[in-house]
Amino acid sequence: MIDRLIAADSIINPEILPFLSRAERYRYSIQCAKRIIELRDQEGWTHSEYSYALASTAEWHSLSLQEVYLAGLTSNADQVQLEKYLQPSKDFKIIGCYAQTEMAHVIFYFYFLFFIFLFFISFIFHQGFKC
Repeated sequence: MIDRLIAADSIINPEILPFLSRAERYRYSIQCAKRIIELRDQEGWTHSEYSYALASTAEWHSLSLQEVYLAGLTSNADQVQLEKYLQPSKDFKIIGCYAQTEMAHVIFYFYFLFFIFLFFISFIFHQGFKC
């Protein structure tokens, strides 16, 4: 049923993706995400059906991060905050964001480079540097 709705929709058309510029592709992804949300609300889709519909448009949607924001909001907010922010966020009147601020990811990258450097140096000393 979801596949038929998406195939018949006038806004969602993944076949045009290769012919769009970056700016056009961004606008297209926002239009698709908005349309998928409209269809979700009209059809009463479950979260799994909604996720499937988003994936079937063959495009990453910047509004998909709203799910990450909503998960953080529902797991960390108190009752007063939930009453104030949850429904407007679900209705996309408030758009949340996701920011990864942990330094650990960068540090592991530097460790990786450091070990590659050590491997290279040990290889040179053990094998001898030959031109």
